[in-house]
Amino acid sequence: MKLSDIATIVERSEDFDRKCFGIGDESVVISILRSKLYSNAIKSSTQEVMSNARDANREIGNENKPILVTIPNLLEPTFKVRDFGPGITPERMEKVFLLYGNSTKREDNYQTGGFGIGAKSPWAYTSAFSIRTWTPEGSKMIERDYVAIIDETQKGELNLVNKQISDGPQGTEISFAADPSDIQEFRKWIIYTTLNWKVRPIIKGYADFSWPKEEPFIEGSNWCIMSRDYSGSYYSIKEIQAIIDGIPYPINYNNLKIDYNQKILHEMKYYPIKIYFDTGELSITANREEIDYNEKTISLIVKRLEDIIAEIKDKLSQKISSANNLWEANVLFSEAKNNMSSLAKEAEWCGHKVYGYLEGITNIKGCEIHHYTRTNNSPNGRLFRKNKHYGTVFTTKDSKLAIHDDDTINPSSLKIQTLFAENKNIVSFFILCLPREKQNRDEAQKKLKEQEIDLYDVIYLSKTTKSKIQRKNPTARNSAVTLSKVYKFYNNKGNDMVWTSEDKDLTNDDGVYVIVKDKEAYLDYDTPNQKKIENSTLSFMKKKLNVPIYGISCRYKNKIGPKWINLKIKTVEVFEDMIKRIQDNNIVIDINKNHNNLNYEITKNLMQNSFNISIHNIIERAIESNDLRITKNSVAYKYYIYSKNINDTIDFSNQVEEILKIIPSSYKKKWEDFVNNYNSKSDLSKEISNLRELFLKKYSILSFSPYYFYGTEKDKEYENSVIDYIYTVDSSIKNDSEEEYYSIQGRL
Repeated sequence: MKLSDIATIVERSEDFDRKCFGIGDESVVISILRSKLYSNAIKSSTQEVMSNARDANREIGNENKPILVTIPNLLEPTFKVRDFGPGITPERMEKVFLLYGNSTKREDNYQTGGFGIGAKSPWAYTSAFSIRTWTPEGSKMIERDYVAIIDETQKGELNLVNKQISDGPQGTEISFAADPSDIQEFRKWIIYTTLNWKVRPIIKGYADFSWPKEEPFIEGSNWCIMSRDYSGSYYSIKEIQAIIDGIPYPINYNNLKIDYNQKILHEMKYYPIKIYFDTGELSITANREEIDYNEKTISLIVKRLEDIIAEIKDKLSQKISSANNLWEANVLFSEAKNNMSSLAKEAEWCGHKVYGYLEGITNIKGCEIHHYTRTNNSPNGRLFRKNKHYGTVFTTKDSKLAIHDDDTINPSSLKIQTLFAENKNIVSFFILCLPREKQNRDEAQKKLKEQEIDLYDVIYLSKTTKSKIQRKNPTARNSAVTLSKVYKFYNNKGNDMVWTSEDKDLTNDDGVYVIVKDKEAYLDYDTPNQKKIENSTLSFMKKKLNVPIYGISCRYKNKIGPKWINLKIKTVEVFEDMIKRIQDNNIVIDINKNHNNLNYEITKNLMQNSFNISIHNIIERAIESNDLRITKNSVAYKYYIYSKNINDTIDFSNQVEEILKIIPSSYKKKWEDFVNNYNSKSDLSKEISNLRELFLKKYSILSFSPYYFYGTEKDKEYENSVIDYIYTVDSSIKNDSEEEYYSIQGRL
């Protein structure tokens, strides 16, 4: 980048005794340039290193070749950038790279750098970084490996640690270690810096990486207004930015000195606008963290803002004119108001004014509007829920208008179901319900025709075919099998029973069931005073049995076939199994106490900080999928089994009172005898602590695992690496301390 310093001419009236300023203690100045210059060390160091790599590619005509950027992760917490530029020869290393203020980029505006500071920016974050460079010498490619460190003088030194002939491509790789706690910050700033590059880098070290999606709403010659993103993503633009050579710089409006009477210019600071500038057009500060607001820079930014205002009307008109129908045109205008309210004053589509909402239709006498919204968790299996709508109907790209135009009271639920099933991208339907009386309905249809309602791409329910009912257990047409409507326990939602409906053959199908009366669950329903089953008990048993629990209406009680099992019988089986498991494994737990907080204690102690839920879940998935790398002799396997037994016992102990309510009274006495005779001599907290220490001692690298890792189950590369690591340790290391584990009172 060409530097825009102005030459200074000094006129002197006579000879003076002149002295020149210089640098006394170089280490102080270098320390300032190295670590005091940057306010955000991670952002600045990654930005400078990646920009230098891109400049290196440009220097030898490789501008269309992406650089390689390795994002640090838990298994390799190192930031790396590889370019395919000229490399750094020993001469260039000595005369340019080592010296602050020297640069090869001041002859043009094709490259980002120019201050001669950025190459040393890794020192803002760390005290050492590596340079590996490949340069041709004759017919051979020579690789040189350097380490740059802060030495005793605090000036910094460069050490050549390796030199060899290599077959690697020409270029340079800069790398330095990242603190595991900073990994998320590295990811954020690497993506933020390069998102607007014309040639984005190839990202490594981040499994299943994909670039954040950006959607320009309107584009001009050197600007664009983005669609607002309310997802909370850090990378979505929230306000105006200057994009200089692909690098974003938020524009500080306070520095533009815009007159408050220029209302539109003032409001533009809140709009998601990107203004593109070439390298050298705007001045930036020496640390490249923000724009340098001199008079030339301010004037150019304001001029660009004024150009956008002058250009936006035609651009908006063209966009709305491209809409396929009047509803879509209103959607586009609504989005324009949302993204740039003061710039979107008015618009038309095919001679019709657009407002971003329905004008006039909602005021037709006798009409009502019902609002149906898509839901994927409806208790009754429907795709929608219904609300009566009052007031303005605002148009959105995920909504649509339909008209209920027959003489029934309400739109058919099956037809609404059809609308949602056939329009996968639609989240809500506004249903305009016409009056039932023929005269009023005809009058309403006449007014709708006058308003050219068909231009809104409406759907008429009278022309919509009802969806066919999908039977869960389809039967042959002539079969004598009768399907009955039963209920399937869905989940617990507050204190309410939540059920979905299904069709079952009560004679030949099977399952675990309870009797349902008015959607309340009972083990049986012999008398009206029968005690109902609590929702919490149903939820616990559903989880414990890992099978659906069905509710069969009391009127079908006599149709229940022999393959169906009452929940009471299954609950007795769980009761017997849990007592046996506690005894067989000698689970260390006080069964007289309530253990609502013990799950937290396990998470805190057994899986705290250094070894936590993410690793626990990886081991669980590997064991449940029969991954042969986790053997039954592995400490990881034994940890999982022990913690599972503890959690199962905690669940059982906390729910036992409710369970005793639904099994025969004789089991209450059995439980009391078991509690009185059970003698647990060990300390649970101590055993948990010992187990955690043993685990971390054997698998020490897992101490750097975060609470959650990015990608969760999708991050198969990470999961596979963890399991490989556990397998490698189990195969190659035999710790004496494992005997401690095996001797924990034989419970494992």
